[in-house]
Amino acid sequence: MGQYEDTDGVFYITGTWVVANGRLDLLKTYADDGYTIAYGGDVDDATGTWTGEWTAGDLTGELKFNLPLHDCVVCGASAKVPNAQQKCFGCEATEAQYFTVEAEDDSSSNDWSMSVYLAFTPDVEANVYRVDCAGYDTESYVVSGAWKDGCLNFAKHYAKSTVNYDVYYNDSTKKCIGTMVDGDGVSKSISFAMDMSPCTQCGADVPVANS
Repeated sequence: MGQYEDTDGVFYITGTWVVANGRLDLLKTYADDGYTIAYGGDVDDATGTWTGEWTAGDLTGELKFNLPLHDCVVCGASAKVPNAQQKCFGCEATEAQYFTVEAEDDSSSNDWSMSVYLAFTPDVEANVYRVDCAGYDTESYVVSGAWKDGCLNFAKHYAKSTVNYDVYYNDSTKKCIGTMVDGDGVSKSISFAMDMSPCTQCGADVPVANS
């Protein structure tokens, strides 16, 4: 989200705001020594109040900020956005879809799951859906990849490692099935359900509505 500076030095802010449930998580990382402060909590879109807790090493405390929120430039006061002159997700063009999927490990009896935040954008000329977004779980990451003809390949790029996903969509089970290779090179068999919509031309399941 940007580079800034205070009395302790230059720092970076990364994180995510999940509008659907109001959850806002930010990580402040100092450039010199990598010291981090994590902030997490819920945003009341009616008042702009962000409440939760902060954590820095062994220290923790309560968090309360008033965030400036603005009316969506299209639908007005029915939806709030963090930046002025911005559209809410409901009024954005239909070429992007944002959701979270849970990946479950099929290769063992151990309970295992991982949230993956994906956004798809159609690339009509290349006949693919591009995956280009960012998120946060144990740390910030950037996602890149593509969906084409029922195959989804994408990677989560962390600061010091990359997790690769290679799956295909089964239209009978409505699940994506394939493998995940973590940053240590360990491969896991995974599957996850994904919301799909019919293609406007051929009727096949695609990850973006009205496309």
